[in-house]
Amino acid sequence: MTTNVNRVTGLASGMDIDTIVANIMKAKKVPLDRINRNYQTLVWQKDAYRDINTKLLALKDTVTPLKLESTIAAKTTTSSNNSVVTATATADAVNSTFTVNVTNLATHTVKQSTAAVASDPTGQPISLTDTIASQTSKFVTAPTGTDIKFTINGKPFNFTTSNTLQEIMDTVNSTSDAGVYMVFDEVNQKMVVTSTATGTSAAVTLADTTGNFLTGTMNVNSTVQTGTNATVTINGATINQTSNTFTVNNVTFTLAGLTGTQATVTVANDVDKAYDAIKAFVDKYNETIASFNTAYNEEKDSDYYPLTDAEKKEMSETEITNWEKKAKEGILEFDSILGSTINKMRTNLSSVIADYSVADESVTVAGAPAVASLDHGNLTTGVNTKITAEVYDGSKWSYQRFTVITSGRDPVNPGEVKLDTETGALTFFTGVYGSHTYTAADYYGVAASYKYNDSTYKNLASIGITTGSYLENGKLYIDENKLKAALTSNADDIYKLFAQDFTMPSGLTTAQQVAWKEANVPKQGLFQRLGDIIANSISQITSKAGDTSAADNSTIGKQMQQLNEDYDELQDRLDDYEDNLYKQFSNMESYINDMNTIASKFQQQLAKLG
Repeated sequence: MTTNVNRVTGLASGMDIDTIVANIMKAKKVPLDRINRNYQTLVWQKDAYRDINTKLLALKDTVTPLKLESTIAAKTTTSSNNSVVTATATADAVNSTFTVNVTNLATHTVKQSTAAVASDPTGQPISLTDTIASQTSKFVTAPTGTDIKFTINGKPFNFTTSNTLQEIMDTVNSTSDAGVYMVFDEVNQKMVVTSTATGTSAAVTLADTTGNFLTGTMNVNSTVQTGTNATVTINGATINQTSNTFTVNNVTFTLAGLTGTQATVTVANDVDKAYDAIKAFVDKYNETIASFNTAYNEEKDSDYYPLTDAEKKEMSETEITNWEKKAKEGILEFDSILGSTINKMRTNLSSVIADYSVADESVTVAGAPAVASLDHGNLTTGVNTKITAEVYDGSKWSYQRFTVITSGRDPVNPGEVKLDTETGALTFFTGVYGSHTYTAADYYGVAASYKYNDSTYKNLASIGITTGSYLENGKLYIDENKLKAALTSNADDIYKLFAQDFTMPSGLTTAQQVAWKEANVPKQGLFQRLGDIIANSISQITSKAGDTSAADNSTIGKQMQQLNEDYDELQDRLDDYEDNLYKQFSNMESYINDMNTIASKFQQQLAKLG
């Protein structure tokens, strides 16, 4: 607020008016200092919360790879002879050894100029950067006309003699539909056109449509090489491939040379990749949980508080820095969001994954409704049912652990039902088996129980990741030998422990959503849960402290805005109060001046009388 009051000096009264007013206002401004301190405390809280979010995001970056099959169940390949064959494998590949014998490599089709296209190859060679028109005299066969039009494998191209040879080649080479790569051999002054594909179907079909550029001027009429297929024997089976790179059983082979002696390719679990990702998480988690525990348990010293500008003027920069460092301690002491985050993360990583049975999903026979019991009336020879267990990426687990129970016998004789471990399909037997003739009636009330997580590993401790003592507040330790042994022998089960997930059906009521979560969250992989915990905590903190965006509608942001408004309102009132004080002192000074004038005149009158 701007004031227009003329400040008085106290000449009449002999009083230091400014000092008197300043002392009065100092006491009145105490609430302003309180607002400033509260505001600064909120600034520090916001910074502390955002630091927590930054650390959570960094932790999330180490969690994400642990939810990927390509990390935990990654494969590594080793070739006994890289000059013959190399390979890569996806996480779905089976650990195995392939014997490889390469008889033929796939080759490209190549055409080139029958002879040098320049009349004087050494004296006046064809330039790549000069226009065709400027060097027609250099060619053995000059181009006819100014238009250059041709097709390559049916793809049309249009140029003129004002183009350079380099421009023509660049255009052809950048057109994938043409299926060729064109290069000019400047030493031999020949054009070479090579198919980008390999194999017997690789084509280089050239035709001039206007002019004679390809077949006349460039004389590309000689077939140097016709594409051939690769012939390779893998584990005794001979196959032909149009490319030297091909995939068999999720293993991609790249042939590089012919086999003098048999080469082998070994596929195994990439233990180091998985271990490094897990260790990166554990290191980051330990760093994060330690900093969170410090922030949560750090005590607030009430003797230290945000400094006012006046207080800072009385201190050195070092003193201010040390004071504020102390004042920031305990800014998140016993914070509910931070405490909940710590507790949920620690509880999750020490928990056991619940089993997942087929009753949680459905069993369907011959198009019958999705029910847990199979309708015996629909069972005929060869009728299948399938159990579907979706995971987060839409793939299916291998159906290896399965129990079928009927109303009369438990379990069903293995001869009565067959399980496809890849698809989950069940085939129920009808006919004579042993001394019994099985009919559809034998399967009345049959129910299937499939242990979705009936694996060796159901918690981190089972793979060598344990928690330290109580005093270490959740710090994790890795038994490297135990973890690597588990990754070597059963990476798939570790992946389930980490990453199995379920998708909540759409259209559920709030109550149904709660029930669904209660039933399914305990079956989720540990790092699926941890990812959700981190995301929820980040959301809560953002709601309370905001993010880096300009608009701040967070809880703390609104509190800071309210403090700003309170400050401005109080400052206006104090400005008015201060102005009023000066007005009162000004009136006093005027009154004293008037009294002094009257006294002076009275004394003058007395002097005249004397």
